[in-house]
Amino acid sequence: MIEWIQTWPDWLQGLWLSYVTFHDFIQWAIIAIVAKTAWGQRKKKKELEELIDHIHEELHHHIDEDASRHDELGQSGMTKGK
Repeated sequence: MIEWIQTWPDWLQGLWLSYVTFHDFIQWAIIAIVAKTAWGQRKKKKELEELIDHIHEELHHHIDEDASRHDELGQSGMTKGK
């Protein structure tokens, strides 16, 4: 096999040698990029969940506030949201 590779042009032999030598590092670089991207998405997901929780709490606060105003006006048929 080495004889077959020696018939290649010098630039192709250099490319092959670089690939054989560094392909593990290239794979690790690709894995690191994918992991960083996934970590970033996870962080964004956490921020989004916090925003959703905040909006949910605010909605319940406004529903309770609205229901208490209805109670003050004697409109007892209005129920609090759950």
